[in-house]
Amino acid sequence: MVLHSLRYVRHTSVLNTTVAEAISHQAFKRAAPMFGFELACELLNIACLIGLAGYRHRFLGGGPPALSNNSRIALISCIAGTGLYKLLIELIVYLSHRAWDWQETWTNSKYANIVAIVFSFMLVVVFLHEELPFVRDEWVRQPFTACSIAALSIYSWARLGAMLCCVEKWNLGKSIVPIVSSLLDSGPLVFLFGCFFGAAATASFALTGRGFKDTLHWTVSMGFAVEYKKELFFNDESQEDIQDFRQWINYFGDFILYTVFGFFGWVTLNNIVLTQMTNIFEHYYSKAKEGFVSWRLWFGLRFVLVRGHLKTETNAKYLWFCIPKEVDGGADSSDRVSTIMLASAKLIAKIDNIIRLMKLSERELKSKTPVDKQTAGSVANTRRQVLEQIRANRIVAHTTTAM
Repeated sequence: MVLHSLRYVRHTSVLNTTVAEAISHQAFKRAAPMFGFELACELLNIACLIGLAGYRHRFLGGGPPALSNNSRIALISCIAGTGLYKLLIELIVYLSHRAWDWQETWTNSKYANIVAIVFSFMLVVVFLHEELPFVRDEWVRQPFTACSIAALSIYSWARLGAMLCCVEKWNLGKSIVPIVSSLLDSGPLVFLFGCFFGAAATASFALTGRGFKDTLHWTVSMGFAVEYKKELFFNDESQEDIQDFRQWINYFGDFILYTVFGFFGWVTLNNIVLTQMTNIFEHYYSKAKEGFVSWRLWFGLRFVLVRGHLKTETNAKYLWFCIPKEVDGGADSSDRVSTIMLASAKLIAKIDNIIRLMKLSERELKSKTPVDKQTAGSVANTRRQVLEQIRANRIVAHTTTAM
């Protein structure tokens, strides 16, 4: 109950407390054997995928197989075993949520894990082409098989990096968590880049008539500020000597597109994305401890559910919620941007207070300054003398009150 309430708490500042850190440490300490086993499974899965990729390369070349049948079956067995283990873990966690009457959180990582399990079993079937009669050798040569191996390898490395977020040694988890969170939070930028690349590639392909493959390569190079080739918007005819008015119009049209896409893609968009990524990383870096505690709570909760907590031990119903402790300092200023804004607001308030006091002093000064020219000679006419007179009157009044 405590692990679930802390893991899915809305006020993440609770995770910055010593109590939450101690609970996550104890939960992860109990889950350490399972963590080590899953880490070894991911490394083994990566090694098996590399072996299958080498086997496919030799199979395409028509030469002798790089692996014997026993080695190939051993690799396939390891991949099938890790896939069965992941499927069993997901099933137990799902049943545990049902038993505790919790709402199952189907995150993107859970969907990716299920898709990876399906692709693992597909690879097992494909590479058993000599043992299964309904499997053809051509299936090994298909590009889909290579893409499946590549996708599973990328997913295994990504899962391995995510698991390292729970490691406290060498401050590894607190250093990786902000990077992982920033990459996940920058997903919408991919759609923006996709729209820009599509617009640039379509315009270039329509104007120049070059191959679409070269157009895509040049567009990506321009979008990531690697190289901006003029052939992206200028064809061979527009680069020759301009002789008539029509060629001038075509040249200036291509030149305008070349300038506009260069400004928005080569200069503006890259700088905006870099600035946005920097702000996102600073935000999550200021909350590195909270993210580290949350990852450890997630793995500790997962271990507790897998361990056999499929039934509730009591009929009582509990409602757990956590709120941050109220601090006299006001809002949470752990974020660098929030700290600057809070300091600016306090500074502006102090400046406004000083201006208000100056206006009051000016008003009091004007009220004490004589306006009658006939009596002006008997009263001090300078501001300094008037201020000294006001100060003397206040001292006399204070002395009279004390007596």
